[in-house]
Amino acid sequence: MLSGVIETFCGRTSRDASVPGIDGLRCYAALLVILAHSHLVAPGWGATGVFLFFVLSGMLLTPSLVKAYKSPVIPREVFAYLVRRIFRIMPAFIFVAAVFCAVIWVPKASVFNYKLFWQLVTFKYALWHFWTTKIEMLLYLALPVVVGALVFLRGWRLALGLAIVVAGTYLATEYWKLIVLVVSPKAEMPFRVTPFFLGMAIAFVSPTISEGTRKVCFWVGVVGLAALSADTPPLLAMRQAIGLNGITLPWDWSGLIYPFAALTVFGAVGDKSLLLNNRVVQTIGVVGFSVYLWQSFVLYLLRKYGLEDPSLLFLAALPLILLLSVLTYNFIELPGQRLGSKISRKIVRRGPSVQTIGASKPPLAAGSIVGS
Repeated sequence: MLSGVIETFCGRTSRDASVPGIDGLRCYAALLVILAHSHLVAPGWGATGVFLFFVLSGMLLTPSLVKAYKSPVIPREVFAYLVRRIFRIMPAFIFVAAVFCAVIWVPKASVFNYKLFWQLVTFKYALWHFWTTKIEMLLYLALPVVVGALVFLRGWRLALGLAIVVAGTYLATEYWKLIVLVVSPKAEMPFRVTPFFLGMAIAFVSPTISEGTRKVCFWVGVVGLAALSADTPPLLAMRQAIGLNGITLPWDWSGLIYPFAALTVFGAVGDKSLLLNNRVVQTIGVVGFSVYLWQSFVLYLLRKYGLEDPSLLFLAALPLILLLSVLTYNFIELPGQRLGSKISRKIVRRGPSVQTIGASKPPLAAGSIVGS
C-alpha cells in the first residue's frame, strides 16, 4: 500500500523518529568501510559497506517521493524534495572536500587547491571515496522520474516495473557499461546505481512483509555477504572452485553482492533487536554519512605519520573519525537539514495550488506488489 510505504518510512527527521534497525545497519556499513580501508579485513568488505549504504539511501529516499506524488501540488513537492536532499549532504560534503583541498590535495607553494575544490563540488570529478557522493547526487535527479513512473502501478504491474528498472539499470551501467562515472581526468568506473533502485523496490514491498520473513531475509543476506566478501582460505577456495576471484569479487561481480545487500537491508527494517538497536550502533549510524566522509582523511594522515599496522591504525583512527563526525553532524549536517526543511516548506506553501491530473480523486490505496 502507498499509505503503508509512507507510514513505515516517512517522518524520519530525527534520531527519535528513525526506523528501528536502520541506524544500526548504517553503523555496521560505515565500520566495514573503515576496517577495509585500514587493511584489517578483506577489501571486499569495503565494497559491501558501500553497497549497503546505497541500498539504504534508495529505500529511505523513496517514501518522500511517494508522499510527494500523492500531493495535489506534485511539481512543488518534488522540487522541495530535491532541496531537502541537497541540503542534507552538500554542506558536509563541501566542508570535508575543502579540508581535503587544504590539507591533502594542496599544491606546493599554495595553501588551497581551488581548482580541484571547484571540480569536486561541481561533481566534474570524484576522487577517492567522493565518487559515492557524485552517484548519490545524480540519483537525486533520476529517482523522482522513476518513482513517478511506478507510483500509480498496482500488483503485478508494479512488480514488473520494479524488475525492469533494477535489471535495466544493471545491464546498462555495469554489464554493457553504456553509462560510466568519470572520477578523474584519466579514470572511469561503472555507474553503480542498481543498489539504489533495489532500495527503492524494498520501500514499495516492505510494508507487506511479516516480521518472521524479515528475520530470515536478514540472516540470509548477512551470510551471503560474508561468503562473498571475506577472504578466509576456505571461502577463497570455494569461490575459486567455481571460477570467481575471491579477492576482487565484490567489485568485479557486484551483481552477486547486490541481492544479498538488499536482503540484509530488507530484513533490518523495523528490527528491534539489540544487535541493531543498542545505543552505540544507533549513535554511530546517525552520524554515518560524516563517518564515511572523514575516514579516508584520518587514515591517510595516520599513515603519513608512520602508523601502518592495520590493528593499531584502526584503533587510532576510529575515535578520531567519530569525533570529527559528531562535530560535523551537529554543526554542519543538522543546520543544513533544518535550513533545507525550512526552504522546502516555503516552496510547497508558496503560490496557488496547482492541481494535477487526477488530483481531485482519492489517493490510490494500492501500490504494493502484494495485493491489488
